[in-house]
Amino acid sequence: MYVHGIIISQLKALPSAGFENLIYDLVLASGLRNAVWRTPGPDGGRDIEGEFLTVDFSGHHTMTKWYIECKRYSNALDWPTVWEKIAYGDNHRADYLLIVTTTHLSPQCKSEISLWNTNRRRPVVRSWDEGNLEQVLLRFPVVLLKHGLSDDERAIPPSFLSLASQTSKVVQSAYGAAEIAGYNDAALDAASALSELVTVRMGDIEAHYGYVRYPLNPVDDLYDWLQIKGDAANLRHFDRYGLRAFLALVRHVWSVLNLTLASTGPGALRLSFEKEGWPNVAAERFLAEVAIWGDLEMRWEKTDLVVESRIRP
Repeated sequence: MYVHGIIISQLKALPSAGFENLIYDLVLASGLRNAVWRTPGPDGGRDIEGEFLTVDFSGHHTMTKWYIECKRYSNALDWPTVWEKIAYGDNHRADYLLIVTTTHLSPQCKSEISLWNTNRRRPVVRSWDEGNLEQVLLRFPVVLLKHGLSDDERAIPPSFLSLASQTSKVVQSAYGAAEIAGYNDAALDAASALSELVTVRMGDIEAHYGYVRYPLNPVDDLYDWLQIKGDAANLRHFDRYGLRAFLALVRHVWSVLNLTLASTGPGALRLSFEKEGWPNVAAERFLAEVAIWGDLEMRWEKTDLVVESRIRP
């Protein structure tokens, strides 16, 4: 039975980097695009940044720039702390600043934020504090499960349902293509890698290990259709199952025979395409789900899809 406040207590016990990693998964699951985790290391004025797409009544699309600041505090969050982040966001033309904290905002802080927003200044400030962060997390059991914040076995099937459903579609596509064209190794490789990812993650969670990272071995774990430019040893910083599933799915989604990756540093890859952006929204959301379970960052830099491990030296 769910007990109010227990998730916040668990969040406060996480290390700082663990808390930020969890929030990265949460905003990714919530629809943030091109999300970048700026820490560990100097973050400037935000821990995470990304873009959010909104569609108005006329069908017009607007992309807004979000800065997310993570504060794993025990005491009330004061106005000077928030003001420092607002000033940074304002200077860098952010549209929104989301404060995520395990505590509450001080009365002065709430008043100043309200005044700032009322005056229609940018960035608009939003917050997930101890009063609503727990409720936001409960909407995404996949995040709770991955980070060991839920021991409720009833949460396991819903957490994997979407990924399993999408995997089933790829499997059907693979068999359909194999029947009509003789063989489609892109779809079959994607189906195999996704099934492997789901099986390993479910097994670890059912054994109460939570999320386990398995370092990739560039000698044994890479596909024949992958070409690596640069030092392949840098791929050791990726999770084996997450990266294999991600790359196999990219190959299937873009319908290409071979993928060429530029290894740009430890745990960092770059894939070049003819144009920027995902083939469709469904493909983007599917890859985002794989990114959650693979501890991956994914973003576009012009026509390059940048993929990074969230655990780097």
